[in-house]
Amino acid sequence: MPANWTKRIIAVVAVGAIAALLIWFAWRRRADWFARRFTRDDQLVAIFVAVMLANAAVSYTYTKDVILSPAGIFYAAALAVAVKTLIETGAVTASYARIAVLTTVLVVLSGAWAARAIGIHIALRATGAVVRNEWVYIDDWVARQGIVPDAAGLALKRQLQADAISKHPMRPIVLGEWVQWFRD
Repeated sequence: MPANWTKRIIAVVAVGAIAALLIWFAWRRRADWFARRFTRDDQLVAIFVAVMLANAAVSYTYTKDVILSPAGIFYAAALAVAVKTLIETGAVTASYARIAVLTTVLVVLSGAWAARAIGIHIALRATGAVVRNEWVYIDDWVARQGIVPDAAGLALKRQLQADAISKHPMRPIVLGEWVQWFRD
């Protein structure tokens, strides 16, 4: 199976498992929620849902990755609440089979998210190298565009170019066959 398909399967497993876990938590707490009895854990999950919906509404007209950052923070908090509840529920009925299933679910979930985190960092590093290297040829790009910058524009270009090339040098390239598995 090509690495690209494997990554997609890992992404689906990671996101699907968390969605299932959050849905399980909400289903388990539904009676208290309908009775308007909310614990601190319930409040964290509710805040996550509210922030996620607000971020989705804002990003509908203005797409930018950073808009979803607040929802990501509460996503992690809601996940922590759901995992804590899962562990507490599994510990109450501590049969060996249930503990084995619970451990397997948590290991698969952790492994899938660890693989995704590694992939994100490798992709960011590669993208940073590409963007940094584009500053080397900025003068050619400006000439091809037919742009004639004024003195302030030239000063800004020089400053940004110096920052990208000299002030913040490229990090060493991560090599190895394992890196290819995480790339697109």
